[in-house]
Amino acid sequence: MVNKGVTAVYQANNWSTVITGTNDDYFEAANWEIAAGRTFSEAEERAGKAVCVVGETVRDKLFGRQNPVGSEIRLKQFSCEVIGLLKAKGQSSFGSDQDDTVLMPLRTVQRRSAAVRTSTG
Repeated sequence: MVNKGVTAVYQANNWSTVITGTNDDYFEAANWEIAAGRTFSEAEERAGKAVCVVGETVRDKLFGRQNPVGSEIRLKQFSCEVIGLLKAKGQSSFGSDQDDTVLMPLRTVQRRSAAVRTSTG
């Protein structure tokens, strides 16, 4: 698992969030449920496809109440297709917003991390 802070962009909207690069097992391990769409396929994980699953806060800030599934968002210099929306969890016991997240296949984040690292300094 790897985390990176980025700015996510959809049309004229942008939002600073965190990308988590992980695998499909993370959804069960972290007790995430899908509200719309789906999680990553094995083929997408292996190939490092540019697909992502977004949290409720990211959806709200970028898409309003619109279903984001099927849309493309930009994360620094690369784009990803939104394939899923997570069910809202709200704040953690530490006060952080658990819904302010973008989940992507680990290999995708690793392959594109040079672009992310260059932009964040």
